[in-house]
Amino acid sequence: MTFVRAYLIRLAMYCQLSAIAVVAASQSSEVFADSLVTETQPIPSDTTWITELSELTHDQFGDGWWWDRFDSLESNAIDGLNTNAEFPRLVWQQNAVCLLDFSVIFSQGRYRCADRADYLSGEVRWRTVVDMAALNNRHHRDWRFASLNCRDYETGPCILGVTENGTDAVYYASYSLAQQDWFSNGFELAPGRNQVTWFDDDTLLIMDSGSPDFTSSAGYPMRLEKIDRAGSRSVLVNFASDSMGGTVTWIEGELVLVEWVDFFARRYFHWRDGEFHPLNLPHGSRLVGRYRDGWLVQTESSKQPRSDDLIWWREQAENFNAATVVYRLSQREKLQQVVATDNALYLLTSAEFNAQLLVASGELVNEPEVIAAAQLEHWVVETVVDGGLVVRKETLLTGTSRWLISSAAQRQIDPPNYTLDVENFKAELSYATSSDGVLIPLLIVTPTANIGNKLPTLIDVYGGFGVSISPVNHAITSKLWLERGGRLVYAGVRGGGEYGRWWHHAGQRRYKNQTIDDLISVATSLADRGLSSPQQLAYRGASNGGLVAAAAVIRAPHVVGAVVLEAPLTDMMNYHRTLSGPSWLVEYGNPENPTESAWLLEYSPVHNIKDDEVYPPILLLAARNDDRVDIAHSRKFAQRLFTLGQPIFYDERAVGGHSIAVSGADIVAKEALIFNFLWEILADDE
Repeated sequence: MTFVRAYLIRLAMYCQLSAIAVVAASQSSEVFADSLVTETQPIPSDTTWITELSELTHDQFGDGWWWDRFDSLESNAIDGLNTNAEFPRLVWQQNAVCLLDFSVIFSQGRYRCADRADYLSGEVRWRTVVDMAALNNRHHRDWRFASLNCRDYETGPCILGVTENGTDAVYYASYSLAQQDWFSNGFELAPGRNQVTWFDDDTLLIMDSGSPDFTSSAGYPMRLEKIDRAGSRSVLVNFASDSMGGTVTWIEGELVLVEWVDFFARRYFHWRDGEFHPLNLPHGSRLVGRYRDGWLVQTESSKQPRSDDLIWWREQAENFNAATVVYRLSQREKLQQVVATDNALYLLTSAEFNAQLLVASGELVNEPEVIAAAQLEHWVVETVVDGGLVVRKETLLTGTSRWLISSAAQRQIDPPNYTLDVENFKAELSYATSSDGVLIPLLIVTPTANIGNKLPTLIDVYGGFGVSISPVNHAITSKLWLERGGRLVYAGVRGGGEYGRWWHHAGQRRYKNQTIDDLISVATSLADRGLSSPQQLAYRGASNGGLVAAAAVIRAPHVVGAVVLEAPLTDMMNYHRTLSGPSWLVEYGNPENPTESAWLLEYSPVHNIKDDEVYPPILLLAARNDDRVDIAHSRKFAQRLFTLGQPIFYDERAVGGHSIAVSGADIVAKEALIFNFLWEILADDE
């Protein structure tokens, strides 16, 4: 039935869209005739084909679908969203703890806070401090919550940040907790990629991108200013025009300015005696915290290649090499977090997706001691309280739970907000061998009734910028895929940060081609092991993950049966020309450099589509107001495949930003569409 269904879908698209194809084809020669050069390729002004193709996609896989499965998926997606509607991450502030609720009922966002002591005692009483629906109704806008930064969460003052329809541009202004509305005659910043931090009750530190003269080509602010309530502004720092701007933050009571030299390199400055002084750290080092009178620095190990050391360095010391080595990470170990108290230093590490919490004390001369550990769990230290650390835990089978952990004991504060039936599902760490013999880690969840059997299998991938996969559970994916009998695989391909910085470097720039081969090897391995088949396999990737998935399916189209792409990059010869593209040169390479353009051209999806190839069905989702990845990437890729008569399904939304869906209702609709597509393409009739 899988093949019959795929054939019917393809036939329906050909019949219904033949007229659109004629229009698109008449425009495609201008767009793609000279597609192997670095010159900008225009998008046709007539976008009728986009509207009609989006409508057909919804007719096929949305609420108009003949098989009538969408409604059931949408209902399950609502259950999953509401189960996990309160962001897994709590925001711990002074004497308050806060969270954002984006359930379907509060689809636009509701930010609530409670007293820390009450929360820890189990007698929590939440109070709403920002109701986005009420704020939108009052001002006739469509804002979405971005952040709330208060000096005191009972009395203020506060700065509220909101976005318009999911874009990266944030509007900041003074907010009254008492009135739950904007505060007149307060602070206000024009929308942009701004950074805002309180200096004191009456003064803000701002990285403001509102002025074109002090904004980088990628849209990042290049100047740090101090502004008071009277509107007086003073410039503290101007960054170089070729940097990515920076951030300013408080670390254990010390003010630190971080200049982003590029997407990965940093320069650090410490506020002392009324000005910022540079911290002369070794190149490539990361400032990760402060303990007593010294800085905690993660730097490349002097003893072992492909690994890092954690160093405790006192600023006044002239010789960095004389600093104390607190902990040496192994080659496949990643430093997740560093948390300091007056008398102890806690380290959270991950090795092969196993969490480990260690503690060191005093002058840090002794080896840190392990006080807690777990296999295939993702941990985050949220805050320090009397009696220990509040640790958020997740696994592949359970949602967020919270624990109070000390050297003496562990106590659960919150039970998991969602749990798969552990008797009916198995979570495991496995590996696939890539084209060069390197083992690629896979996190796999399978229904126990079908261990070892061929199943519809979804491979989720990102593979870039040092971003790691984690053993976590997503309630919507569990309900719409796992509980319906699918297998889920998270692929830790190179380019991510699963094993530290060297794993990222192994899939960066000239090695991005290896990332793509890694993904193809993962799919091939699953089929070879009898866990799935090409007709039952699918890739899903967003943003950089969309690039990797698109490049993989174009390079090896017969390895999988379907692909889902969300806001992908597809034109790697022109990505650097628009929006955030200039900031990614260090990740991908420069198309205007002949050597680097050669490796980009080797995998650029839109440039490698073949006229005589047959590609599997692809669902591509994008938003026109995405201010990170240009919509042209999605349009070029969709139009190129469409004019060749390939089964491309395209959902272009007017709003939604880079995430495509920003409200609870939008998330439900998007996920139901995606999983309906996957089931109809990959699975037999239920």
